[in-house]
Amino acid sequence: MRALNCSRAQTSFKLFSVSAAGAISNPLVNLGDVASSTQGLGPSYFLKLPILSILGRNNPNGEPRLDRNYPGYNFNISDQRRALEFIKDFDRMVAAGTLPQFIYIYQPNDHTGGVQAPNRATVGTSPLQQIADGDVGLGIVINHIMKNPIYYNAATGEGAAIFVTFDDAQSSLDHIHPHRTPLVVVSPFAKPGYIAKRHYVTASIVKTEELLLGLAPNNLGDLFATDLRDLFKPTYNGITAADVPVTETAQYLPTREGKRIWALVAKLDTSSPDIDSRRLGALTRLSTRADELHRDAAKTHQLQAASYKVSQKQLYEVALRVVNTAGPRDTDD
Repeated sequence: MRALNCSRAQTSFKLFSVSAAGAISNPLVNLGDVASSTQGLGPSYFLKLPILSILGRNNPNGEPRLDRNYPGYNFNISDQRRALEFIKDFDRMVAAGTLPQFIYIYQPNDHTGGVQAPNRATVGTSPLQQIADGDVGLGIVINHIMKNPIYYNAATGEGAAIFVTFDDAQSSLDHIHPHRTPLVVVSPFAKPGYIAKRHYVTASIVKTEELLLGLAPNNLGDLFATDLRDLFKPTYNGITAADVPVTETAQYLPTREGKRIWALVAKLDTSSPDIDSRRLGALTRLSTRADELHRDAAKTHQLQAASYKVSQKQLYEVALRVVNTAGPRDTDD
């Protein structure tokens, strides 16, 4: 939708993203590392729409609208590797003067899912490992952009705006509503530490992007959505990359009980987004709870206690019921 709108308005854009359903992009096997470069993986497209007639072209300045080396929806590939591919292409575009006005980046690993490859035992034995990998990849990207002069130009008073959100709530739990998801705005004109007090939806991001780029609305959804102007201030906030250091290593270590529960994800179809979100979310919470029980018991030297073993057994039995019971129709897309 954004790509089509940008194309109509002759606004330059580039996608570091994927639309994949029913198939995992190649390659299926890699070392599970976080640093090696990606090559020729490209996005996988399933939509029966003429979208490639737009995305497959170049911007007026000759810059391609797709990074064909950006990995598709594949949990074997670290989001940190995706971040490094983006950074490499970003630096090239800045140096060449071809950086688009709008960039869309998709880092899918915090979606969580099974690693569907022969080497799956070495790359992702816990949902929180995948989420931590996504967090590190996101931090690397934002930190790099903030260090670049395009983030804030003191001479012109112009700067960038980065909007970070999830594609959906992934049927996870929230203390207010299960469909609520986080939104983070990073910009030299963002209000520092500000917590929004207005009701926003995903279309609020789209509307704000359209206002910044001078684009017309796509439809009634973004036309009537509340924009995000409440999150911005008219003057430079003075915050630099040095003020917001990021974690550069995914450090979550799952326990044996948590890994045992998460291994059951192989019984779910996670080959593309949102096929089995409710059972996937339930399995994520059970695996995480098993990790928490293990660490609490370890602190009090109760790992051999009968009560602890009963609790872990009960968690595993619940996990078995989750994966052996047909999942409900997905409602979080």
